[in-house]
Amino acid sequence: MTTIVRLSRAELRKLATPWTFPITLALSAGLAVISVIVTAATAGQHGRPALGSTASTGQMLNLGSGYCRSLGLLHCVAALLRLLLTLNRQGAA
Repeated sequence: MTTIVRLSRAELRKLATPWTFPITLALSAGLAVISVIVTAATAGQHGRPALGSTASTGQMLNLGSGYCRSLGLLHCVAALLRLLLTLNRQGAA
């Protein structure tokens, strides 16, 4: 096993082990599904593109991926805060 593979596996384990990861993943998936449902329910109303059109599909994909990115960023911020709090308790900061 190469060094890159070992380091990549270690980084993935570090991301998946804290309790914030499953919560963030569940929130991200839930918000993405809700955004797609709301976009589909309001398609064709009040000047929005019709369901099944290219613009409607693009809007659904953009909203879902936007939620995933924002919650991924939130997970990173939570991990950094946890690290800073741990360092502060140890007297290193």
